[in-house]
Amino acid sequence: MKLTVNGQSFVMESENNALDESIRSMCPVTLEMTRSGEHEYYAALPKKADTRGASETDSVKKDYVYYFAAWNALALVFRDTNITPYKVRIVGRADGISEILEKSAGKVNVKLEL
Repeated sequence: MKLTVNGQSFVMESENNALDESIRSMCPVTLEMTRSGEHEYYAALPKKADTRGASETDSVKKDYVYYFAAWNALALVFRDTNITPYKVRIVGRADGISEILEKSAGKVNVKLEL
């Protein structure tokens, strides 16, 4: 899957599961993502994603993309952190996104496409 963040493109290596297929079915999709704390940008997806078979974690890593089912939100992480008591599901990894996200402030535009 291709991720474009503020005009800069990255290749996301995604998990091979129902969550990945569900998000792919929404592509192409453009999201305006909002910065949350000092570790991520997030935005709601246009529809709920299927989470069957997706690994769940409370320890997020930079350059990873996660799905938070409770808010139907996709999150791009730019700093490793523990988010306990929350749990997210791994969507994939896009090496290098943390560099552009860390330098951004407030909001970023993200396009997901096949």
